[in-house]
Amino acid sequence: MSAWALPQLNLRGTRTSPWKSVAPVRAELFGIERLEQHAASLAAVQRICASAPRVASLRQRLDDNATALRATRKACLSELAAG
Repeated sequence: MSAWALPQLNLRGTRTSPWKSVAPVRAELFGIERLEQHAASLAAVQRICASAPRVASLRQRLDDNATALRATRKACLSELAAG
């Protein structure tokens, strides 16, 4: 079996890649009625809370990442210097 064959699409044994076609995909994935059904099903299972949950600020997360990257760089440079 070739590396690009996708069994779920029943492409085994084909000799040309399905990705080489330049024809546009014209299938409608969700019509308006199906989209409305999907939206209703998503809304039915999503929890609604009185207030948004607390999350770490982006600035704090970026500062933490910068600190970790600086420490990693320092450790790598120390290892390189030690040989």
